[in-house]
Amino acid sequence: MKYFSAQPFPVFNRKQNLSMKDTSALTRALEMVALLGFPFQVIEEDENFIELFSSEYPVDYPLFALKNMVGSSCKIERKMPSISKIQKRLHGLLDVPYVWGGNWHRGFPDHFEKHFSGVDCTGLLYEVTNGLTPRNSSWFFEYGFEVSHRNLKPLDLIVHKGHLIIVYDKKNTIESNFEWGGVKMMGIEKRLGLLNQKEIAFTCRRFL
Repeated sequence: MKYFSAQPFPVFNRKQNLSMKDTSALTRALEMVALLGFPFQVIEEDENFIELFSSEYPVDYPLFALKNMVGSSCKIERKMPSISKIQKRLHGLLDVPYVWGGNWHRGFPDHFEKHFSGVDCTGLLYEVTNGLTPRNSSWFFEYGFEVSHRNLKPLDLIVHKGHLIIVYDKKNTIESNFEWGGVKMMGIEKRLGLLNQKEIAFTCRRFL
């Protein structure tokens, strides 16, 4: 039976040490956050957890959620916001901290204090598009269609291995970057220059 999330809830890749940080101070147990309307199926459950699967997050390992945080409802219609609305939401997330697996900047303070209050690189776009874009950076290499870096438009994407950069407007990019501590803006030319300086291969994609 398919369910749809009635409110955001965290999805984990394990059942133990959910808030434990690694040597890079990242909580790797958090896989992603199921947003409103996220479709999922329950594989099995125990006293505290459900194991779930979602066609929108197809991975080859188990995913878990705390039963007391999961709410479901009938199908919820999700719509892609307009470009201007997405830009407004992106701007509102400036300086939000980087969180591995994060795509719900409010987090879950009642359950995990501020451990999951932030976004990662793809989580930034996922949150502002109502969960209607891919959640894993590797999936963006085939998302939309390729465009030239010389002809970038607002909300085009600059994709390289393990990271996603969003073109905010005609002059700037925006991204959630672990090395920078969170969501920051930078001029397009400067950002492309940094990629070239580090000899990082990238592709540019358009989905709107």
